Amino acid sequence: MWTEIQELVALAETRLKDAKVEAISDDWRFAAAYSALFTSATIALRAKGFRVPNQPGHHTRALESLEFTIAADGRFIRKLKNFANKRGSPAV
Repeated sequence: MWTEIQELVALAETRLKDAKVEAISDDWRFAAAYSALFTSATIALRAKGFRVPNQPGHHTRALESLEFTIAADGRFIRKLKNFANKRGSPAV
């Protein structure tokens, strides 16, 4: 499990760096930042010994799990879910 978490941390760091590249479109920068967010939620789950099955809604479930993995409050989770909704819309 530790190796998996290390790999996920490296992926999140890469996505955050990608999100800072001003030469790419805002859409792609947002996608990279969202990927880092989702990966971070996955890291928190894996650190607690859980995983979300790869099925419809798994992004939402991973974000909602932050209430239990890092004691995130509902307001914060709603903001993150709004990002997830924005990610799924045609116009980012």
